[in-house]
Amino acid sequence: MVVSNLTAEIIDDGRFQAYFAIAGGGTDALADLLRTPGASGLVEGATIPYSPDQMTEFLGYEVAQACCQATAWKMANAAFRRVINNKAGRSPLGVACTAALGTNRVRKGESRAHIALQMSDAVYTFTVRFVRDEQKEQSASADQFAAIRAQQERVVSDVLLSALRYVQAARRRSPSALTRDCQKTLPLVALDNLTTQYTVTTDCQPLPDSWRNLFQGTIDETYYSPSLATRNSPLATIPAIFPGSFNPIHDGHRRMRALASAILHCPVCYELSVLNADKPTTSPGETAWRLNEIAKMDAQAEVILSRTPLFIDKARKHPGVTFVVGADTMARINDPKYCQSELAFNEMIAEFSRLNIRFLVFGRPASDGVFSSLETLHLIDALRQLCIPVPENEFCCTLSSTEIRRRYGL
Repeated sequence: MVVSNLTAEIIDDGRFQAYFAIAGGGTDALADLLRTPGASGLVEGATIPYSPDQMTEFLGYEVAQACCQATAWKMANAAFRRVINNKAGRSPLGVACTAALGTNRVRKGESRAHIALQMSDAVYTFTVRFVRDEQKEQSASADQFAAIRAQQERVVSDVLLSALRYVQAARRRSPSALTRDCQKTLPLVALDNLTTQYTVTTDCQPLPDSWRNLFQGTIDETYYSPSLATRNSPLATIPAIFPGSFNPIHDGHRRMRALASAILHCPVCYELSVLNADKPTTSPGETAWRLNEIAKMDAQAEVILSRTPLFIDKARKHPGVTFVVGADTMARINDPKYCQSELAFNEMIAEFSRLNIRFLVFGRPASDGVFSSLETLHLIDALRQLCIPVPENEFCCTLSSTEIRRRYGL
């Protein structure tokens, strides 16, 4: 299939109104679409947030890594929210591509691209990874680097166009045709004289109605269990909650939940808020991925999905609950900066007491290696009285989600 035929089919489909966010690669796909008659029927607009400053401006916050799957999800979510001109009942679609392709020097990491397509009820992900010939790169001339870059750009653009067409075809078969195994059916454009080797992996995450309501703000909570999926109410009354971003969850989290359950003699439910007081809003794609990771790590767990970033809001929704927290989280709860004033802070602590809230506090090694625990924290007395310590000899974990993300480029 030649490019002009593919772009014509994409534009003639008429199912979506799309906004594009392209960074580092994939611009040929946008150019191919825009030179095809009728492109305005599909393309709502486009942004090319190439520099770090432009990416921050587009998303509204800074990302730790520009070319990764999580950033592609964030970009697709931001693009999805920019579709405002809903022509003739077309569905909004956010299209994102963030890429790190061949340049005029030998790249330290792999050449790759992450493509995400977000619609109201699903997020599709396509990852392109190029096979490197480092020996050839070491002796490459400027013209050879340019040729490598051009081929990689064409491949990424073809995968992006093919992904668009695949999603349209899936929707034509059935609105709920959300297969994970879409790689085999990607109608990739045939490239002449292609010397660049690459692989494409794919995934699709359905977004249940309750998730859409959560992200739109029409509900504050929904519940998820790996065995029962999403539902509107928990299995039972929730006596203990373990809030966190779980990005990603690791064995230390699982062990914390298990020990907390043994100490408190009750079930402990994870809580993942899509809003956070210190971090960016979690996109639907990220949320689905984190829940899948939780299911792999702790298949018996229940998860509250919420949009309540502050502990006082969580407490009001769940009076009488015990929160399972780390010493670092406890220090933030003790910080008046999250309240409008010192008076508001003191009133918050008093409200915790009236609501019969308790905090089970786990220690953890700080960045300097010193173990931080309830005993080492400088808490106000009224808050300390609500806390239950977990001694270092009962639990000590050096695992860190931040370190895991850094190590594996997540």
